[in-house]
Amino acid sequence: SSILFWLNLFSFIGLLRKIDLIPVFFNKAGSIALGLSWILLDYFLFMHKKKYETIISLFKDESKSKRFRKGLLVLLYVLLSVVVFVLGALYKPGKI
Repeated sequence: SSILFWLNLFSFIGLLRKIDLIPVFFNKAGSIALGLSWILLDYFLFMHKKKYETIISLFKDESKSKRFRKGLLVLLYVLLSVVVFVLGALYKPGKI
């Protein structure tokens, strides 16, 4: 989910950049370096020393209905993230 968060953030920033509401903050190399540093940070926050097991144990005792509802919310978040990313990539200023 952290990767989707950053995908959403960069998609939003890219869209704002396309409509000239914000200046360019990073060139291509800077953007890649920033993305890789966030992946490294995510690794140490969630994967290093199996920290993900602690997160899993917090939700182990959820009921099936609650797990289903939360699963639908996660699915909706993933789908909307992909839609925002694709629409941002396809958007051409002045064409709407």
